[in-house]
Amino acid sequence: MRYFITITLLYLCLLFVDLLVAHTLATYFISDVAAHPLGNYLWFVALYGFFFLLFGLFGSRMASSAESLKIIKADILSAIVLFSILFVSKQGEDYSRFIVIAYLVLNLMLPIPIYFAKQKILRYPWLREKVIVYCDREGLEKVKTWFAKEEGFGLEISAVEMIDTNSNWSFTPRDPTHPHGYYAAIIAIESASIDASFGLIETLQHNFNRILLLPKLSKVPLINAEIIGSIAQKGVVFSIKNNLLNPLDRWIKNSFDFTLTLVVTIILMPILALLYLLILLTASANPIFSQNRIGKGGESFRIYKFRTMRPDADEVLARLLREDENAKREWEQDFKLKNDPRITPLGRFLRTTSLDELPQLFNVLRGEMSLVGPRPIVQDEVAKYGEYFHYFAAVRPGITGLWQVSGRNDIDYEERVQLDIWYVRNWSIDLDIMILIKTIDTVIAKKGSY
Repeated sequence: MRYFITITLLYLCLLFVDLLVAHTLATYFISDVAAHPLGNYLWFVALYGFFFLLFGLFGSRMASSAESLKIIKADILSAIVLFSILFVSKQGEDYSRFIVIAYLVLNLMLPIPIYFAKQKILRYPWLREKVIVYCDREGLEKVKTWFAKEEGFGLEISAVEMIDTNSNWSFTPRDPTHPHGYYAAIIAIESASIDASFGLIETLQHNFNRILLLPKLSKVPLINAEIIGSIAQKGVVFSIKNNLLNPLDRWIKNSFDFTLTLVVTIILMPILALLYLLILLTASANPIFSQNRIGKGGESFRIYKFRTMRPDADEVLARLLREDENAKREWEQDFKLKNDPRITPLGRFLRTTSLDELPQLFNVLRGEMSLVGPRPIVQDEVAKYGEYFHYFAAVRPGITGLWQVSGRNDIDYEERVQLDIWYVRNWSIDLDIMILIKTIDTVIAKKGSY
């Protein structure tokens, strides 16, 4: 109940702030703003709040892509009902169309503040819920990663019961009354089959009203899956879609990329010009660095970045790899160096803030890259993708992606490959939106950048 009240107040406050901003903007665009006092529009907040409640947003604990999609759907439905009310009651002339439309647009952006707000408030102990975990050793590490405090689930691991799958494990809770003190039970048994995990669910359902299952399905594209139940067959069928093979979804992604990139590029043009000038003055070389990368279909293209290295970077690298065995091993493993002597002081700042990536906006406008996608790679990295390269080549590489929001240089190369594969197989437009939102958080925190 504490969480429900807190989130309800959060949503209502944000809805009110959006209304206040829309009304303030109206003072610059409509001449008779005095005829539209803010009080006349307060019922808009209640209307939107009702549909947010209807979509179950006040009880959702995780700021996820699914929640973002619900917010957008609730906004659109609220706007349709709002226009219908104004039309039927013949009060359309009494309300400013600018305020109504501006309010809808601002509310469509609510997933961004909601995501950051939940990330913060769910760290407070009084809003966190206790869970008990049933797992093996590998599963425990997975649970700790999934439900870490900074991930925004608001769940606290209070008890752990280790399960040895090498033995005949028919599980019975040790204390039948004990589970009722927990918000949920989490099952994460990496060494068990799906059938065995489902068997444990069957046992625990007698004691828990909520069970979270983390099966070993990281390579299975289930985000866009639909579960089809059948009473006659007493089972379910997973309908798994590949959205990137749908022409309409591809068109939506490409249109979204181009439109948002064009707007962002225009807004950031003064910053781009300033950075160009600073690099020109400090590096005494072309401020724009270009390099061949592998793109969609395995074809090569020139990627653009702000120059962050010395003009003689190739010679410095060759000399370092000849003289330093540790640096050579690091380079061969990740194609990166944590303490790279080639990077200039300004270049290091650009890299830690990811400002060096901004010229790639022009790659997006040229249709060579996407805002979100797999990490662009060089020819030497193709072999590291092995049998999975066709997944990488199925889409345009992205300025940001799962790799960038999952730790960047702090994760090993094999995991980078798996993240790219997972993204392609589970793509949706709301997944792109959530990655873009999380990219802002990652850049501000400078997670894994060097």
